Amino acid sequence: MSLCMLLFAAMFVSCSDPTLSDIVGQFQSDLPQDLGGGLKIDKVSLNEECIEFELVSDESQFRFDDELAQVFMPAVAEALKEGFLNEEKMKEVYRACAKENRGFRLIMKGAQSGESFTCMDFPAEELKAKYPPTE
Repeated sequence: MSLCMLLFAAMFVSCSDPTLSDIVGQFQSDLPQDLGGGLKIDKVSLNEECIEFELVSDESQFRFDDELAQVFMPAVAEALKEGFLNEEKMKEVYRACAKENRGFRLIMKGAQSGESFTCMDFPAEELKAKYPPTE
């Protein structure tokens, strides 16, 4: 199962058109959320710029402060970007972001190393172009 599907498998659809505050509130009530594979959602927040998800890796596969990891992680994130942007389960979140003129950011942190990197960062303009607000 993709990271995206794991992230949003638990998302509610009780509202026909949830706001970003609704989405953040739902996630915060279920944190931390274990995604398996040594990953967990540790924090979900909303700021003036974007909705932000912080994932923590136990670094059992590799440490984020490893020189090789620092080289390949941005490339892996870039390779996943288009698939993540087109992920069916994410469209409701992206539409809410576009409607509220906010972006989407996914940050990964290493539990052992303390290192972090931005894995996904979709600015509001990109989301509005891909998912134009209807209202």
